[in-house]
Amino acid sequence: MIDRRSVLRASATAVLSSLWTPLKAQAVRTRYNVASTQGKAMLRIYADGVKAMKALSGQNTRSWIFQWYVHATPVSKAQAISQVFGSTRGPAYDLANESWYTCQPHLGQATDYFLPWHRLYVLYLEEIVRNVTGRQEFTLPYWDYTTPASYSLPVEFQTQFSTDPTFSTLFQPNRWKDNGVRYADVNAGQPLNKYFTGSSNFLVLPNLRQPNYSLFCSQLNSNLHGAVHTFTGDGTNMAQVPTAAGDPVFWMHHCNIDRIWAAWNAAGGKNPTETNGKKWTDTKFVFVGGNGARVEVAISSVSNPSTLPYRYDNLPAPTGRAVALAAALAAQKPMVLLRSKPPASPATAAAPASAAAAVPLGAAPQTVDLAPTGAQNRLQAIAPNVQAGGPSRLVLVLNGVRAQTDPNTVYKVYLDLPSNASPGTADQHYVGLLNFFGAIPTTEHAMHTGIDAEFDVTELVTQLKAQNQLSNETSVTLVPVGAPADRSSPVISGGIELQQQ
Repeated sequence: MIDRRSVLRASATAVLSSLWTPLKAQAVRTRYNVASTQGKAMLRIYADGVKAMKALSGQNTRSWIFQWYVHATPVSKAQAISQVFGSTRGPAYDLANESWYTCQPHLGQATDYFLPWHRLYVLYLEEIVRNVTGRQEFTLPYWDYTTPASYSLPVEFQTQFSTDPTFSTLFQPNRWKDNGVRYADVNAGQPLNKYFTGSSNFLVLPNLRQPNYSLFCSQLNSNLHGAVHTFTGDGTNMAQVPTAAGDPVFWMHHCNIDRIWAAWNAAGGKNPTETNGKKWTDTKFVFVGGNGARVEVAISSVSNPSTLPYRYDNLPAPTGRAVALAAALAAQKPMVLLRSKPPASPATAAAPASAAAAVPLGAAPQTVDLAPTGAQNRLQAIAPNVQAGGPSRLVLVLNGVRAQTDPNTVYKVYLDLPSNASPGTADQHYVGLLNFFGAIPTTEHAMHTGIDAEFDVTELVTQLKAQNQLSNETSVTLVPVGAPADRSSPVISGGIELQQQ
């Protein structure tokens, strides 16, 4: 049993400074699957830690509120600080100003930072739980939702444990209820992908043979990562950036995202040393260490898997052929081959679009024609030269996906979908599922330009070419899974592009 007064005494004596034990000097611990015997033992410690953190004032740097707000705040950052601190000033107030609402890349920062920022965020939460529980053996368990046995929320987070003396602190009532169209009854233990089976199952691993870090990171962020958020919590919980980290299952989710990154590295993927000309050694963020102290650390400190203070009990195995990443490929800029064009008119029909046309989304399926940026860029001409296992990839990019409010729906994306296609034929043209996690403006980011959703279609293009199913004129079809919410106005504001990366 945790002595709350001892936690408070420890908090009061914690010095808010930059003192920190280097990662390489820490003991290496193992993180376990939450469904395993070891993982369940760790989950019990986690529940004790969450309960202790929730008992602390929001002004305490190790409190649940403080750590939630490091990711994002449910109101503007200034308003949240005012609500929590009032007229109180001091080191914790300063640390809140530095660290709150710094989640990457949801404020328009480089997508490359998504994985290392969240790795650090999870790592320090793990340290805080060790500190408030006194259990130094603790490691955060992961929720491996890419395996059929774990498509559902871990049982300890469900309604059946909502009154349990230990695990009730992990329960959130505002997770999705079954609406018969898109969402499952998450707290009742229904699988997140209840209505998305076969080719539309979104609980699948990304391509661990993807040779380009930026592409791997972006796809993991906008696809699997965003989908788990979208299908777990409603608009006041996991499905929205400002409230996501308030749900204790958030950390199990991001522990698994980190595990997938580790698996990509184990399969031969190489992490970058700089992004947009800025070195990772110079890219630093502020967090709260296990003792409540301020920590400022570069993302390069967690980019080498061999120096991390933890390992996973197992990593998902990659499928497909290994691909070596050439330095030149990693540095090259994407080449736009085709882009969405406005409806044909006498003035525009003959000329390729110089900028991708915006694509408004609604309650009806929308088919968008893509115009080649040059005569040589027709997809039928490109496809024979595409190698399914090659280092150069064909990527469908939906630029600037955003909505005014949560559309409360998702869209199935298809390439060259024939009209009146049967379900079986549609499956052969299926690209992926477009979700809106991170695509909604917030008070902290009112001028939100949206997210870029990226889908690697290299293998799909080669398959369609082999089956003679590529159209003369390339098109993308977006099919809503239920009508979007009124006045949500979902749109792909930057249009659609097919890129070679």
